[in-house]
Amino acid sequence: MNEATASASGLSLSQQVIESLVCPCRAHARLRLDKGAFVCTESGCGKRFPILNGIPVLIDEQESVFAIADYERGAATTSEDFLRGYQGAGRSASLPKPSILRRLRNRLGNFPKISRSISPWKSMDELIAALTAGRADSKILVLGCGDLRIPSPPGCEIVYTDVTFGPLAQMIADCHGLPFADDSFDAAIAMAMLQHVADPYRCVDEIHRVLKPKGQVWSITAFIQQVCMGAYDFTRFTHLGHRRLFRGFEELKSGANCGPGMALAWSFENFLASFSERIWLRRLLRTAARCLTFYLVYFDDYLVKKRGAFDCASSYYFLGRKSDKILSDRELVGLFRGQNPR
Repeated sequence: MNEATASASGLSLSQQVIESLVCPCRAHARLRLDKGAFVCTESGCGKRFPILNGIPVLIDEQESVFAIADYERGAATTSEDFLRGYQGAGRSASLPKPSILRRLRNRLGNFPKISRSISPWKSMDELIAALTAGRADSKILVLGCGDLRIPSPPGCEIVYTDVTFGPLAQMIADCHGLPFADDSFDAAIAMAMLQHVADPYRCVDEIHRVLKPKGQVWSITAFIQQVCMGAYDFTRFTHLGHRRLFRGFEELKSGANCGPGMALAWSFENFLASFSERIWLRRLLRTAARCLTFYLVYFDDYLVKKRGAFDCASSYYFLGRKSDKILSDRELVGLFRGQNPR
């Protein structure tokens, strides 16, 4: 596909990334553009993947909880509230305006932002520099991007994917079957999304597949957190469980991300909200809980550095490098860093 053809289709991807696209089905065959859709070139497949307002929908319906028809008719997938305003798949759409109570809760304590000193890096720029190892031509894959904008160093291309239309998503892609050829990316980011996939081990295998040799992955995954995104919330991981998830990677850094303070605040907020099933009252109770507990997350600046945080953090991070070696479970248990007895 030439650049003129890609431009005419409204795609916001570079020619190199477009050429790396493959059928998300098991064949992983090349795709060709045909009348506003990508078509699998495998004779036994021939699956068509629509391009909706410049956003290709590249999912394997046989292996996904999502259906292409839902995207075509603008139906909600993972979050009705989040999708409001994106049902036309337009990248230019603005985010839905949050309610007064939500704005108040965010002002009182946007937990992830308050827990700001809990990773080895002081800023996202430092993290991106670590992921790319200073390579100017790096390509970074962001999975479940939401509205998380990643700083892009000069010459670096960032590809935003999600399972729902949003302000950043350049394509719809299910991590269970990524629509990219092997060894396509230098780095991958999975920020708070692996608890929302049905089979996280298969998703990490897919991440491993599309990364180049010695490519790096950054992941943050929940441990002590209540259900969010409703039916699309499946799994939680301890620190060692998270490490096992990435057993095909060499560990560079790992630890508690959002600490015990956030875990306690989040638990109290959901405890209070559970007293009512009325939406307006639940929102009011959540706001009241945030007023009472927002200060707890500031303790994480201290607690996250303690061994106890490995036993009761809200979430954990992992930075790893693609490896040919698989970490054994015997090696895994020797990596325990918490306080509980072995």
